[in-house]
Amino acid sequence: MVSETRKKFLGELPESEKEGVLKNWRILLEERLTFCEHLNETLDGVVRDLQNRLTRLEFRCDVMAEEIRRLQNMNREGISSVPQDQKPPHY
Repeated sequence: MVSETRKKFLGELPESEKEGVLKNWRILLEERLTFCEHLNETLDGVVRDLQNRLTRLEFRCDVMAEEIRRLQNMNREGISSVPQDQKPPHY
């Protein structure tokens, strides 16, 4: 659709120039559309990458949560994950 400002502008132009102006506007719109399509593809790739990273992080969090639960259960039961005769790493 042509805006009111553009309609007024076109109305002030001689008929011989209107076609050229409309062609230029069409070219500009096609360039904008091409840019938007490229941007959409780029952002789609970014979203896919972020989704993959999020999925991996969720998996890692699940693994760590399970390890914490396992260690808490061992602690409740009085089982140490470190042998009693083992020296701490700073000795």
